[in-house]
Amino acid sequence: MARVPRDIETKFRKELGNVNPYMSVIDIAAKELLDKYTISEIEQLSKKYKHSRLSVGHLDLSKIPVFIHVSQMAFINSRAEQFCDEVLEFHKDNDTSHPNLDKLDKLRRLIYRIASSNGTKVVINKDNPIYAEYVGSIELKIADYYRVIRNTEFHGGIGESNSHLQLSDADLQEIKVSYKHKPNKFNDLTSRDVILYSQAWQKIAVNLCRKLIDLDSVVKKLCVEYSKCTAERRDNAISNKLRQDYLQSDDSINRLRNKTNGWIA
Repeated sequence: MARVPRDIETKFRKELGNVNPYMSVIDIAAKELLDKYTISEIEQLSKKYKHSRLSVGHLDLSKIPVFIHVSQMAFINSRAEQFCDEVLEFHKDNDTSHPNLDKLDKLRRLIYRIASSNGTKVVINKDNPIYAEYVGSIELKIADYYRVIRNTEFHGGIGESNSHLQLSDADLQEIKVSYKHKPNKFNDLTSRDVILYSQAWQKIAVNLCRKLIDLDSVVKKLCVEYSKCTAERRDNAISNKLRQDYLQSDDSINRLRNKTNGWIA
């Protein structure tokens, strides 16, 4: 059976959902450790769990939750990169003539290849508006913000400063309105930041998967497939197919319905 965009999006969402509870348990365990044990008691526990040489007296243990949250973001980032690979495989872009895209992150490289294969001329610039058009402006800002935090901290910048990618007050307010949370700086990261990063990537997945197919071609085939049905059944069948398999919004479906004069190919 041929894959549809929904298959890729659903797999990615389930992978995030399956692991997030484990990450939450780790977060709870760390907070319990800090609340109930002294430095000396933690060092005694470390011997019990085969870390006999561990010394924690010089550490700022209040940063433990932050490190956990960055690790959770690393997991989300890893799954997001795998999602990008699956999207590219689904898209079947065999063009090997693409220019050097190393200056772009993986998501932007993917969008460049999809847009280019669709005949769009894309300037290789990380601020090109084409990227936001494909995945959502707010979601791209959130993904960039946490990706940069994750990359900086995993390449030697742990806790040095809060001089990561900055979001404007307008950006923060826009994100707050849409997701009920403003991204925190590195030293103030909470589990809510991890949730926000996951939410943004799930929305990116939906937005991107919507653009993986030639809608006109799909609609034409569906109109032929259901041409012998009653108008009501044809409308329900095609609308549900577009909504479920191809992740189209109701506005998009209405436009397509009008464009085909009621699903008449």
